Amino acid sequence: MTEYIPYDSIEQADQRSADWWASVRGPGWKPENITQYLYGRLERVDDPLEPSPLPDGVDYAIRITARDDDLDSLIVADEMLAQEAGAVSDLYPAWAMGATYAVDDLVSYEDALWKCRQAHTAVDAAWYPPNVPALWLRYRKDADTLLEWVAGEQVYVGWQRTYDGGTYECIQAHVTQSDWTPPAVPALWSVVTEPTDEWQA
Repeated sequence: MTEYIPYDSIEQADQRSADWWASVRGPGWKPENITQYLYGRLERVDDPLEPSPLPDGVDYAIRITARDDDLDSLIVADEMLAQEAGAVSDLYPAWAMGATYAVDDLVSYEDALWKCRQAHTAVDAAWYPPNVPALWLRYRKDADTLLEWVAGEQVYVGWQRTYDGGTYECIQAHVTQSDWTPPAVPALWSVVTEPTDEWQA
């Protein structure tokens, strides 16, 4: 299986792969040494004889063909952005009822990647990851776009979330939690669009 992490330019993809090399291999990367990229980068080339392997709508990406120790370490150390980690969720085993999880274990569930925050055994059917944010941290592949606010997600300055009919922008990076909804913590969120009682399409 191969997963693609999209970027806005090939230079951006190059820089991320070089950053990751330095994170797991140590210092010493030089721009002229093209071998020191942790994962391969791809750029769409319109050639009818060689169709691009990139998914539709993606022109530049990092390609990761399999889960490995480097990938695990980048995610656990928060060296990958949330949307980058979310993009590789399918490389990880699915969350399983009855399984025992240690801190920093990584699983996939509902098109997202989840990192275990507290060691536990999933003995209750209600303990699936979205339902217990105290146990799991969520990474969504489109986390840097406008999404519905959820608990148990790492968010960064400038990201926007919708909540109860309003739109809010993160003004301080944090992990969301159920009692920190955007209207309740103005130190963490600023209002972009005021909530409205009138439903609109």
